[in-house]
Amino acid sequence: MEKEKTKRTEEAVVEEILSWAGDGEDDMAFKYNIIRAFEDERAEGKEEGKNLKLIGQVRKKLSKNISLEETADMLEEETAAIAPIYDLPKSHPDWEDERICAGLVKPESQAPERGTDVSL
Repeated sequence: MEKEKTKRTEEAVVEEILSWAGDGEDDMAFKYNIIRAFEDERAEGKEEGKNLKLIGQVRKKLSKNISLEETADMLEEETAAIAPIYDLPKSHPDWEDERICAGLVKPESQAPERGTDVSL
């Protein structure tokens, strides 16, 4: 029920924003970019949801003292994919799943893009 309400709210926001635009070429580009932004946000939300579920599953196995290899096997995941999720709660037991998820950001995604001016 809450998920459906959120989706209706998102759609209402998109419709309101799209109503600001006219019918010109620039307006069509604006509409396209708004729709893409919301689609991208939705995709990121789905990915984060998957990661949070996996983190919760790994945390449960960790609390039962199940090894990394057994955990990966049980969850049908590669050991290398589970290892960072398995290690973070051990080194940061006070972190919530959301913080662990944020801590899993790949280092290369934190690096500036090639050609970006990083001078201060």
